[in-house]
Amino acid sequence: MIMEEVSRFKRNIFTIWLDYKKAYDSLPHDWIIKSLELTKMPNNIIQTIKEIITLWAANIHINTSTEQINVDKITYKRGMMQGIH
Repeated sequence: MIMEEVSRFKRNIFTIWLDYKKAYDSLPHDWIIKSLELTKMPNNIIQTIKEIITLWAANIHINTSTEQINVDKITYKRGMMQGIH
């Protein structure tokens, strides 16, 4: 369906495969950006992804029988976010 739209409306399509062992938890963010730049992805898309990457973070809240431990905003420096948590 996507290919039909690309052909019919003469649109560009961009596809990137990052074949990297355990990419979901080990791929450096700068590699993701470099891959996009090498494929000549439109700059506005690259800039959006750069901004989104800076927002990838986790807050950890642990309840024990005696206390509540909160660790706020641990930022991801490697890997790719998977799903919404």
